[in-house]
Amino acid sequence: MPVHTFARFIHELEAGSLDDSVLHHARRCLIDWYATTLPGAVAPPASLLRDALGDELGRGRSRLIPDAMPATARAAALINGAASHTVEFDDIYRDGCYHPGAPTISAALALAEREGSDGETLLRAIVAGYEVSNRIARAVVPAHYRYWHTTGTVGCFAAAAAAAGQSHRLSQPEPRQCPASEFSSAWVVISPIQFLRF
Repeated sequence: MPVHTFARFIHELEAGSLDDSVLHHARRCLIDWYATTLPGAVAPPASLLRDALGDELGRGRSRLIPDAMPATARAAALINGAASHTVEFDDIYRDGCYHPGAPTISAALALAEREGSDGETLLRAIVAGYEVSNRIARAVVPAHYRYWHTTGTVGCFAAAAAAAGQSHRLSQPEPRQCPASEFSSAWVVISPIQFLRF
């Protein structure tokens, strides 16, 4: 079952060592994410989401870009994720017709800030999110993209993988336990999402 395969991968990724070149590329993805998030953070939809989620701002350990306003992890992941995809200069995985940074790094960073994770844990979460979601994106495109926006659908799995990677580092669950439940939740989230083309 793919859910358990991905869960096992995340568990092994977190338990093993990562090659320096993999960590280097994860850092580059993080820098790219910041570069696209900064201009998007001051424009709609990020500015509109700040208004809509006002009750989740001013508290929490996660931060919004660009002003480092405290926020709950949920609000920070959503608002920063929207900001990172707004100017359409974010990274793209061509074979999956997909922008992995927006959902992966937004979720990974919000959780890392909330939990006080170190930089290596953040980078491992980013690697987990990219590896899992890029494989899913490649498997479903091009047919999927005719009706669905891949970043919105596959991105749920990126966020789940990034969160599962960090959750594993924090609590050391069994390999099939934490990631599998997060992927199951992602399936439920994406079921009603459809990208409308005009």
